[in-house]
Amino acid sequence: MKNQLFPHITRVCKGFIFKNIEIINDFMAKTKTSTELKIFTSILDKNFETGRKVADGFKKI
Repeated sequence: MKNQLFPHITRVCKGFIFKNIEIINDFMAKTKTSTELKIFTSILDKNFETGRKVADGFKKI
């Protein structure tokens, strides 16, 4: 059975105003599904280049 995480994240965060990234990280970290699937989060404070191409074969399934 496939678990969908986004509805659970939406439920946990509903009605809150996010003033900073740490608040979002805390809410997401508290999220879990009915089958006890938990979410682990981390904040990346790196600037990423835009328009960069991916390596050949990266998107192959």
